[in-house]
Amino acid sequence: MNFQGKSFFMTLAAALLLGIIFPNASISTADAAWTDTFKMKGDLRYRYESVDKEGSEDRVRHRIRARLGVTAEVTDSLSVTLQLASGSEDPVSTNQSLDGFFSTKGFHLDRAYVKWKATDALALTAGKISNPFHCPGKSELIWDGDLNPEGIAAQFESTSEFKVYANLSYLVVDERSSTTDDCYLYGGQLGFKIPMGGASLNIGGGYYAYVNQEGFPAFGEDFGNTLDDEGNYTMDFTNFEGFVELNAKLGSFPFGLYGHYVVNNEADEDDTGYQFGFSLGKVKDPMSWQLQYSYKEIERDAVVGAFTDSDFIGGGTDGKGHEIQFGLGLAKHTSLGVSYFLNEIGLEGESRDYDRLMIDLVFKF
Repeated sequence: MNFQGKSFFMTLAAALLLGIIFPNASISTADAAWTDTFKMKGDLRYRYESVDKEGSEDRVRHRIRARLGVTAEVTDSLSVTLQLASGSEDPVSTNQSLDGFFSTKGFHLDRAYVKWKATDALALTAGKISNPFHCPGKSELIWDGDLNPEGIAAQFESTSEFKVYANLSYLVVDERSSTTDDCYLYGGQLGFKIPMGGASLNIGGGYYAYVNQEGFPAFGEDFGNTLDDEGNYTMDFTNFEGFVELNAKLGSFPFGLYGHYVVNNEADEDDTGYQFGFSLGKVKDPMSWQLQYSYKEIERDAVVGAFTDSDFIGGGTDGKGHEIQFGLGLAKHTSLGVSYFLNEIGLEGESRDYDRLMIDLVFKF
């Protein structure tokens, strides 16, 4: 595709995306030079999924995930990002099941934020933002990978070889029209990335405090946390986390090893969770591959169940088990992924087996 054709395509695609979000805006394709300041990306995932939950009927689903985003460079230090995604209003899933008698499917505003790069080391974001916190080894112990919180965040990382980084946030969880007791989340992380020859060690910790959570309805359905008879939280969650992460190479293969721990300081019991795992290889080119394994145990009130991993034990807290993943590059920007969860729901008393198989075809553009 020549430059003019590519420029016209980018202009048309951006116009379609922005037209959905800003229906009254007018964008002319007469002058395509403005597309030089735009970066677009997207992906489509087709998933086959089977779930075997003890005490429930086995379930098989075909699901898709579609995402389309654009970032506009307003100035050298200021950018605006908009992203649409399939799915429902669920904050931790952009999956759309194929059902409903061939019904049309909806797109939702997945991200919408402004980012200001104040210096080479400091960036500020505001709006519906990507998760500002570091998750070692892509751990979903506290945050599901699809979660895009809302509010203001600052991210700092030194430019030295021995890196110091810090992430701070003020997030709006729930604005309540009937009271001034709105729910907010204050969060912060501090970490160190230490070079070790051909490897690097990442050590850090975090603090997350929910305000005006106790006595108010749970965020969505019952995700395992302790609730009163009216379905309200019995505590404000205050989490402390610690993590360590090693990245190196085994021969020519990238290798990662991590451990992640969290405790809820407001709970008297059932207050801790942990996850550890490793990864070998990386899916990048055709026929490249990656193997991942993790083990997780998360007690009932360790974290807010509505925001943790939505695939492990079917979502929420109060469970333990294994996850095995394998990825294979099929072609440029095309990959195959297989994930298997071997879990148990319920850490106290009688538990139930939970097995889940997911086979994904992913196309990026």
